[in-house]
Amino acid sequence: MSLAAKKDVYGTFSNDSEWVQVIYDFSVDGGASVDYDVLEAKEDLVVIDFYYDVQTAVTSGGSLVMDLGIGDGGTEFISDTAVATMVLNYVAGMDTARPVKVASGSKIVMGFEAADALTGKIAFNFLVKKV
Repeated sequence: MSLAAKKDVYGTFSNDSEWVQVIYDFSVDGGASVDYDVLEAKEDLVVIDFYYDVQTAVTSGGSLVMDLGIGDGGTEFISDTAVATMVLNYVAGMDTARPVKVASGSKIVMGFEAADALTGKIAFNFLVKKV
């Protein structure tokens, strides 16, 4: 399943980088306990930096946790972030070391686990560079 705002990302010139933003919005995307495609690399890329900011608090009827990484179950960017931390204006960076190589054709995927989201809007911000 893909977010409505999913982006296909092509590398800029090899000596340049670019910020790419993709927004998860419950009112558009729903909030099921599934994997959502966020970004797809159309050529080999490196994510130099990453952060996300919560624009509308995420709520859940249970103990939702969120992962964000390469492919289903990936955790290169976010690993098991609890819904309790996803409050309005919360900002966080990567859980792992930078940079992260993303091969052509690979997808960065957000996974909601353990429970569905009931509300929320999160902006994912990737600083990407062509390899």
